Amino acid sequence: MSSIETPRALARLAEFAASLRDDDIPVSVRQHAAVVLADTVGACMAGAKAPELHALIAGAPPGRALMLGTGTRTIAGHAALFNGAAGTWVELDEGHYGSGGHPAIHVIPAALAVAEQRAASGAALITALVLGYEVAARIGAASRLRPEVHPHGTWGGCGGALAGGKLLGFDAQQLTRLLAVSASTALATSRQAPLEGGTIRNLYAGIAGANALLCCTLAEAGVTGGAHDLETIFGRVLGERFDAGRLVEGLGTHWMITKNFMKRHACCRDTQGALEALNVALAPATWHPGLFRRVREVRLHVPPAARAMDNVEPVNTIAAKFSIPFVVATWLYHGHADVEAFEPPAVANADIRSLARRISLVVLPSSDQAYALRTRIELMLDNGAILHGEADHYTGDFDRPFAPDVLPAKFARLTACYWKQEEARRTFEAITRCDEFADVRELTGSRLQVQCS
Repeated sequence: MSSIETPRALARLAEFAASLRDDDIPVSVRQHAAVVLADTVGACMAGAKAPELHALIAGAPPGRALMLGTGTRTIAGHAALFNGAAGTWVELDEGHYGSGGHPAIHVIPAALAVAEQRAASGAALITALVLGYEVAARIGAASRLRPEVHPHGTWGGCGGALAGGKLLGFDAQQLTRLLAVSASTALATSRQAPLEGGTIRNLYAGIAGANALLCCTLAEAGVTGGAHDLETIFGRVLGERFDAGRLVEGLGTHWMITKNFMKRHACCRDTQGALEALNVALAPATWHPGLFRRVREVRLHVPPAARAMDNVEPVNTIAAKFSIPFVVATWLYHGHADVEAFEPPAVANADIRSLARRISLVVLPSSDQAYALRTRIELMLDNGAILHGEADHYTGDFDRPFAPDVLPAKFARLTACYWKQEEARRTFEAITRCDEFADVRELTGSRLQVQCS
């Protein structure tokens, strides 16, 4: 634990944020942040099709900020709400192990809405994204949330608020006030909700984004919080520990966004070790349509973080995405774990559900943090053969990045109802060049203001 007090750490963080200039951020970091932006936009556009979000489209008041994938513009807070929810819906947004959550889906919707409202440059948007991500991830790393609390909708909102405040030109004093105020709007979220099919979990990040922009308005008006609110909220109310030193340690020398992970499978990150191990077990053979019929039983040895994801009878799409038995069963049936592998017909598929009931979990010891992601699989086939696989790293992590074509191809799949494949790839490339736009609306207006055909 650091000896630095929370108010002093908070002041240093706000001073850093206020003084940060575009060229203070290394080019490689800015380029990576632009890829994170493009990847997140793809997730938002895919999630925008969710029927549950239609009410947010129909009830949107007119404004300047784009609800991605709808062709409709609304006020900034409503756009942040919609885009944050949509970007969560298909479970393909990026994340960050060090913080224990998903910073970008809290930061990008808020930052994009303010950037459009202010006609900010693409460079200003990228700077706000890097900064908001930095703040969110550092608060997450400083905290240890209670086991019952889902990280969505908690400290991520502080990052969204800081990104908005940066775009609005807040000084260090205003940003300090903004951080304290935004901590007090953190949600009391439920980690159990998605396990039981609660789609409210998909709204947590969106609500946090809307609250972030409300906090900007309140802080600008002079509303204040307490000097120890971050520590109180994230270390005592929602959490069990808060180390203020993590807020400022190495500030400006290493960047949190460069240590993120990207996702290829449309399911909870804690289920994906099973898919990594499964692919090891099957190598060098390849998947074929009849493979699932040959599987008699599957035994998975999973890390402690996955212990609750053993539901073999998921009631809907979100519960299926948080069920390791279903994730493995649907992959064996479809040969992938893309969005359609979790749609209602797949969740109701009798063959997939039957296979999921033959998949059991054994929780590995938690003593060795070096293997926090380790998963082992034993796949028993109808001929008596047993296939073994083990994984303790995931493809898409910062130290095991995807091949260059994977993320553009992912974007094209997620946006297939908006553009043909080649146009989707050009759009992805345009977003990754966000730094070049004098006005971010050149991007959101000319390319992104589309709706599903």
